[in-house]
Amino acid sequence: MNTDLIFYGNDTLGYKKGLSIGPMWRLIKKWSKINSNIRIESSHKERAISEYRKKCTGKNHPIPHRHRTILEVNKHLIYFDCMDQPGIGADLHLVSDVFDLCIKFQHCAGLYDNIPFKVSPFTYFCLTDNDILQEYRKKRFSILESKSFQSSILWAGTTKKGKPNRRAVERSLNELSDKKVVGTFKIEEYFNHVCNTTIGASAKGTGEFCHRDIEFMAIGTPFFRKTFNNTTYNPLIPNIHYYTIGGDDVGINKTMEHFINYFEPNREIKTFSDQEWNLYKEMSHRITQWYDDNASHEASLKLLFEILEENSII
Repeated sequence: MNTDLIFYGNDTLGYKKGLSIGPMWRLIKKWSKINSNIRIESSHKERAISEYRKKCTGKNHPIPHRHRTILEVNKHLIYFDCMDQPGIGADLHLVSDVFDLCIKFQHCAGLYDNIPFKVSPFTYFCLTDNDILQEYRKKRFSILESKSFQSSILWAGTTKKGKPNRRAVERSLNELSDKKVVGTFKIEEYFNHVCNTTIGASAKGTGEFCHRDIEFMAIGTPFFRKTFNNTTYNPLIPNIHYYTIGGDDVGINKTMEHFINYFEPNREIKTFSDQEWNLYKEMSHRITQWYDDNASHEASLKLLFEILEENSII
């Protein structure tokens, strides 16, 4: 592909100065190393920002700090957005007057039905270098074949202010499971836990997706979570790519108790019926395939070009 892609934006994306760059820009920088036609400009596309501000009559309302990535392709301006929920990010009705297309890493089904320009669901952020990933994945599938798991359930993630859903998950696990791993870990310790646990627990973060979802899929550890409302370019299907629990945040304790009883702590995975074990094993392989086809560095770049081509941008 000889078409130039130019990304404009702030590569800290809301992170404090001096800390690591945001995951979206880690992905974009990786793309620029894979494809020489991808360039990065650290400043914003001032013309687009200026026109956007003019639409916001009487408001000092620039594109929000965490969502200022603009992609320019063949003189088309594209709003390249990582967030997914109403109330987060710019007013897309206004953005549509400036940009030719919006590409979001994920979006809620039906949320943008009345937006007058195309919103394409994409994929999520990549995990790590592929060689390291493959080593962990090899270890995981060796444990899977021998059924030699060390823990039943893994939960890892921040429960800071503003994430009540995550606090509910952690409380429930602490109350219900005596064979779980809960906490924050150093990176090698964490991925060893991912390899050695029977099932992962996930809860939404700032957006509906959690990094845990992608990490579990990359390594091949099935996980449970509330059913996704969001769509991606290639869909994630409940009870095919992940185990789903229902209920709202208030009822999460009950729904998690049901799921925990399904997997442990009172019975070992060796007592699974053949049907249960086959579903679990098939899911392990499906999720690594989904990751390879959608969220690896190379696959996500391929999907980007597919979306641009579908929308007559290239």
